[in-house]
Amino acid sequence: MPANRFNAFKDYGIGIGLRIPHYEHIFEKKPVVDWFEIISENYMIDGGRPLATLDRILERYRVVQHGVSMYFGSAEKLNKEHLKRLKTLLKRTQSPWLSDHLCWGSVDGTYSHDLLPMPYTFEAARVTAQKVREARDFLEVPIAVENVSSYAEFHMSEMTEWEFLNEVVERADCGILLDVNNIYVSSRNHDFDPYEYLNSIPAERVAQIHIAGHSKFQKYILDTHDHPVIDPVWKMYDHAIRRIGPTATLLEWDDRIPSFDEVQAEALKAEKYLHVMTLLEVQTRMARAIFQPLTGSDRMALGADAEYIKPNDRLTSVERLEIYSRSYWFRVLDSLYDDFPGLRAVLGQRAFHVLTRAYLADCPSRSFTLRNLGSRLEDWLQRNPQYAGDRFALALDMVRLEWAHIEAFDNAAEKVLGPEDLLELGPGFRAGLQPYIRLRALQYPVDDLRIQVNRASDERGFASNVPLKQKHRDIKRRVSRSKPEQSFLAVHRLNYTVYYRRIGAEEYLLLKALGDGLPIGRAIPYAFENSSASTDEQRSMLETWFAAWAQLGWLCPPKSKKERMTQ
Repeated sequence: MPANRFNAFKDYGIGIGLRIPHYEHIFEKKPVVDWFEIISENYMIDGGRPLATLDRILERYRVVQHGVSMYFGSAEKLNKEHLKRLKTLLKRTQSPWLSDHLCWGSVDGTYSHDLLPMPYTFEAARVTAQKVREARDFLEVPIAVENVSSYAEFHMSEMTEWEFLNEVVERADCGILLDVNNIYVSSRNHDFDPYEYLNSIPAERVAQIHIAGHSKFQKYILDTHDHPVIDPVWKMYDHAIRRIGPTATLLEWDDRIPSFDEVQAEALKAEKYLHVMTLLEVQTRMARAIFQPLTGSDRMALGADAEYIKPNDRLTSVERLEIYSRSYWFRVLDSLYDDFPGLRAVLGQRAFHVLTRAYLADCPSRSFTLRNLGSRLEDWLQRNPQYAGDRFALALDMVRLEWAHIEAFDNAAEKVLGPEDLLELGPGFRAGLQPYIRLRALQYPVDDLRIQVNRASDERGFASNVPLKQKHRDIKRRVSRSKPEQSFLAVHRLNYTVYYRRIGAEEYLLLKALGDGLPIGRAIPYAFENSSASTDEQRSMLETWFAAWAQLGWLCPPKSKKERMTQ
């Protein structure tokens, strides 16, 4: 949830605390910063340089106010003067929300100017929540309370810190400024699981997040804001963002302050965590990486996009992703290997391997079934003839035949038009071709070559290597001696077996015309337009063809133009 009602629905990105050592750089260089967080109490004054500086900042940048002395947890009432000055400042900054700490720091009008820990009792939660409500109603701005780091615990506590925080924000109906570093510091000081804390936070109430560095002493950790953010805190931040969603994030650096560029660079480390990929984004990235061609040694390319994959102590991110990439490529390559044995014979294993990898890189599967993997191979090869070399025409014919074989094997069969349906063939008679029939006009007699390849493949499991090697040599010899010879084929199915039936040019043209929806009166003249057959010969040919077609069940009721186009 990038924004919610506790930050006035503002998605502010990454902010930096506005600090005096950086003023000169900001005014001179005008760096790009999403927003600055100011300490409210530093500007709750009547005039002078601080307010003039703030006004210059407001001319160019968005500002969010963060307080350090509201002391929501103090047993005494809110300071009315504090509230009035805070409201005046809010009018100046137009801060979309206001934050302060879940702590106390004053008793009987005496201020500690520190963030003192709360006893986690129901009484304390009730008092604190009431004061948050009063402040919100007076200031007329959403309020977010921040969890503090602590170094002492009370015997009287009735709940955990995170339970106390949840109790307060539910009673007050306010937001949370989630300080991840404070959770880490307190978890080490009080021996609790910081992730249990993070997992208990109501995500919909988190208006802002703080990250910071700290100092480690011999027996405790102190929240000093004078170091870079350590890796365990970044991991907690990552976990928080995954639970909560992209949220306005601020880096605190308040002591031993380095240059502005150093502070900004540290803050911007949050960017890689803030962009939590959607399901579609992560799947798109992973698919893109998997579909990238493997190297010559069947490995993923160096620099593969895998940073979103979690490594373990045995495999890097790339190595884990590579398992899926290799599985994909071996699967689709094996599918084409099985579907196009004739093309393998024409090109040879090495050239076939190169061609199929290039084809799949350009034309990855667009179907839910591997059956359709080679559906675009003919068109692709026509655009990329270099992959077949001087055997391009032969290879193209073989691809066209083998794809026709696949379609003839499992395309639908319609109701058959039998001899009784063909007794009267008037000029207006129409018939369709069975959907499994594929007609091919070829430059080479690749059907014979494909049959020989099939036989060699069928015998692989029953013959010794010696005769098989001889058969493969015969196939290679036949390929090398192949010469152009125009032929026409009807690739069809009979009793669930695919056959290649050679037909003449006239029969091919007539079947093609009928399949295109032409009536008999137009289809026959089209088929015999360039034929040398006499009228009597044509009549005899037609009788023979229709009888054979009826026996084979090739003809079916005609389809509409729309149905033919989608077939």
